Amino acid sequence: MDINERERDMQLADKLWREYEPYIRKLCNYKLNRHKEYIDDCVQDVFIGLVEAIHKGTKIEYPKTWLTTVANNMIKDIYSLASKTSDKVISLSEKDLIDDNYFWNDTGSENSNISEEQILSVKEEIIQMLNEDEQRLLNERFEQKLSIALIARRYNTTENNIYQKLFRLKSKCRKLIRDYLEQQY
Repeated sequence: MDINERERDMQLADKLWREYEPYIRKLCNYKLNRHKEYIDDCVQDVFIGLVEAIHKGTKIEYPKTWLTTVANNMIKDIYSLASKTSDKVISLSEKDLIDDNYFWNDTGSENSNISEEQILSVKEEIIQMLNEDEQRLLNERFEQKLSIALIARRYNTTENNIYQKLFRLKSKCRKLIRDYLEQQY
């Protein structure tokens, strides 16, 4: 695919986003009334699917119908997953795994002698101590702001597995911060 084709595809995707995003958001909002935490992810994933389909050369004659079908399928998947995992989901605060500052600031909460300033001052050094996969996961979740669902699809795993990885990574960062700061002081 040459640069002109890619640019044309992105312009088409942008046009369709502007035209249909309010409709798809309203649809997701209405149908996900019991799982409001997934609305933004669903809307984002529908349009990511659109961009991928356009890049693959899929001919989409009726964009609203195509987007509605994709959204409905994702909504079914969300309800299906929620019913299967409702008692198996890790009990984590959603804020733990959404907000970058909370992730890092909370890492020292079990040690009252470590301040938020100290934690944030060593954040970059701690990230460098992580392996490549862990760094990529942090980047995708907190820098790129990707949804858990999208990250799970990228890694070809379940959302619950991604939550577990993030939970373990947070625990690892707590230990690294504690050890690092003890060496410094």
